[in-house]
Amino acid sequence: MPARLKEIFDTGITPIEERQKKIAECNYIPPNLRIAEDYKIFQTSTPINNTEELARILEFPNGIEDLENGVYSAQAFMEATRRGISTQRLSMTTPLTIHAQGKLKSAEFNKLNPHRPREYVGYTLGLVDLFRTALAPDGRRIFGVFSTPEPELAHADIFVILKPDKALKLAIQRVFHDVFRVDKIYPPT
Repeated sequence: MPARLKEIFDTGITPIEERQKKIAECNYIPPNLRIAEDYKIFQTSTPINNTEELARILEFPNGIEDLENGVYSAQAFMEATRRGISTQRLSMTTPLTIHAQGKLKSAEFNKLNPHRPREYVGYTLGLVDLFRTALAPDGRRIFGVFSTPEPELAHADIFVILKPDKALKLAIQRVFHDVFRVDKIYPPT
């Protein structure tokens, strides 16, 4: 069943916006979920350990709503229920590289959207284990963490692996807010 991930992550077969839905349809449960997380989706995919830290690039105003007080926007992590939360594996990259990618990401967005620019403000770190141990009210795991090293070698995605209802969406937001601490941003130098 993990072989389905190759189709899910092939943009020629599955549009990016449908990845979360397709992953949720797999109905992964332990131990199959862990097998799927370790599956080589891409040639350069490598298993992600629970002790690894993932860096999440943050931008203002789409992720951080109040820059001065460090408050996330309501929609900061809703991509997890659509296309996955894009992260960088700290064990496979450097802070300088993360900052360079964050600045480039904002610059590319701003070229296409000059009327609503974004500012790269830094990144925050989250421990993989905190995502893998987060449970829905019914006891099922909420997240899957997948090695997706395309386009960058250190790239990983965090997906909601369940079909989220309104209550679960709030739980999802809470986990992201607790794990990717906004008060622990590593600003660009």
